[in-house]
Amino acid sequence: MNPTVDLRCRCGEVEGRVANAGPDTIAFNIAGGGVHTITLASPLAPLTSPVTIDGYTQSGASPNTQPFGQGLNTVLRIQVTGGAGVGTCFYIQTSDTTIKGLVMNGCTTSVDIQSGSNNRVEGNFMGTDPTGTQRLVDSGGEVIVGRAPSGRVGGSASAPGKPVTACGVALHGHGNEDG
Repeated sequence: MNPTVDLRCRCGEVEGRVANAGPDTIAFNIAGGGVHTITLASPLAPLTSPVTIDGYTQSGASPNTQPFGQGLNTVLRIQVTGGAGVGTCFYIQTSDTTIKGLVMNGCTTSVDIQSGSNNRVEGNFMGTDPTGTQRLVDSGGEVIVGRAPSGRVGGSASAPGKPVTACGVALHGHGNEDG
């Protein structure tokens, strides 16, 4: 299985569903251990239907369970990296979309929430290596919340959803930033 083709196809499946059919989930089940890298050779189509992209569904992945200030024990197994010419890993142009449990790097911007409400970006490593400990030079860690009225970067105040980012979180317009 080619993980890049599968992610692109799954995003296309979500976009091809009938409106109001309810949110979908993109789950991962890539054979083999360790981190699986999905390299985007071209930008993905914008997400225009509600979806949860859940990197925690990959075998061996787990969210942080440490209290705030106690470090991280997060294990992420899906890395989405941008190839040459890929400016943004994910564009969100809908409501009720969540992107969680991924490593995102190699793109200028990790996630651009362009519209919609109740969108969440939580528990991701952005602009870092898969361990979350090494900043990758010129690797996007930004999450842009454009005109979206209630985008949320991070999780609840209890810390498991906090993003780790090497380059910062840019909030433009509305939205909430918890990290």
